[in-house]
Amino acid sequence: MSKEVEYGQIVITRLEEDIKNLQSRKDGLDTQIQASQKRSEDGLNLEKSDLQKERNQLRKDFQQMKNELVAEQDSVERQLQQLNDREQSVVKREEQVKDANFWLEKLQKERYEIYELRARAKEIMDEAKTREAEVNEGLKNIDEQKGFLDNREIGIKKTELEWHDEMGKLTQESKDLKLWHSDLDAREKMLSKPKQEVISG
Repeated sequence: MSKEVEYGQIVITRLEEDIKNLQSRKDGLDTQIQASQKRSEDGLNLEKSDLQKERNQLRKDFQQMKNELVAEQDSVERQLQQLNDREQSVVKREEQVKDANFWLEKLQKERYEIYELRARAKEIMDEAKTREAEVNEGLKNIDEQKGFLDNREIGIKKTELEWHDEMGKLTQESKDLKLWHSDLDAREKMLSKPKQEVISG
């Protein structure tokens, strides 16, 4: 066997080893891709489920808070109406007892108390409106979390496409090595043909 044929055999052996290594790499990448896809899908589905449960619970809590705030506002409004009625009554009584200083002072004191109660009632209503705005902001933040989750899902799909591109490159490299292997087989046949003719002679 000539040195060129021996060299060809060595090259072919190395190429076969390279092909095996590439196939092993490809199998490993396939396994990694499948595992990554499974983890990504499972994690995303779990996160979606947890987030949906959390959003539903938060919506329920915020809705309950909102209902309580509305009830509190209604109660304050009723109190304000009662205070207005009392004030009207005081005004009428003041007109009736203008000459009675004792009753006039007492009525004026009651009127000041009504003013203080009305101011406090307005403060409570303002606080209720502020809390309602905070509840609405919380609901808005929940909706923004859905957008964040959608962006994560897009990133996972992008990674998936990159893995597919890598697999395509490995497949093309494997095809090129097979073509080279076929070319070396043809050259080996050409090299061995003269040697057989010499032996026959």
